[in-house]
Amino acid sequence: MADRILLYGGARGTGALLAQRLVARGLFVRAVVRDAAGRAKPPQGLEVIAGDLTRPETLRGAATGMDQLVMMAGVTQRPASERVIKAVEYEGVRAALAAAHADGFRGRVLYMTALGVNRPSFMGWVLNRIKGNTLVWRRKAEEAIRASGFPYVIVRAGMLTDSPSGRRPAVLSTGDKPLSLGTRVSRGDVAELFVHLVESRRGGRTVLEVVEGPGHGGTDWGRALDQAGVI
Repeated sequence: MADRILLYGGARGTGALLAQRLVARGLFVRAVVRDAAGRAKPPQGLEVIAGDLTRPETLRGAATGMDQLVMMAGVTQRPASERVIKAVEYEGVRAALAAAHADGFRGRVLYMTALGVNRPSFMGWVLNRIKGNTLVWRRKAEEAIRASGFPYVIVRAGMLTDSPSGRRPAVLSTGDKPLSLGTRVSRGDVAELFVHLVESRRGGRTVLEVVEGPGHGGTDWGRALDQAGVI
């Protein structure tokens, strides 16, 4: 029986691409969004429920019966205050983890974050200035996930672009790269990586970094994970 996926951040951006791909592959996805009532009827296989990461009491029950929890939520507005960033990207992650524990969730957590949470750089400084120290709070969110007791895969993505997936091969590593103009990756390729991680269940307590590599063509995700040493 295929896993049932709980998804935070599936309303837009990379999370929306992931939701579309998971549903297209026949998986059941429960997406937590702030305004479920105001949305059109979701496609078959996608259940949309109301929940707000800044209001922990609205998250209870979301993880009931789920097998994997995918967190791709983040603040999209720019500029954004540190108060908003902290509330969503750190305290929201902690709230989702606490709700999952309360719901009896026993599965795996997959989390999308950004390069540079540990390695200062000029581009990281710029991003922190624009988005309220987002890399600081995302590093703390990673720490909360590691301390949660759940198995996890943390994916640090390079600077996200809207280029179509499959134009350039992605490179995976377990290093600690700084954020820079040269560390780019398309949202579509990040979504494809998460699809492969969900379906293959590879990675237990793993931190991966993904950037766009040289050359042309798509990515053999199984081979890329092999090369990164992920089992």
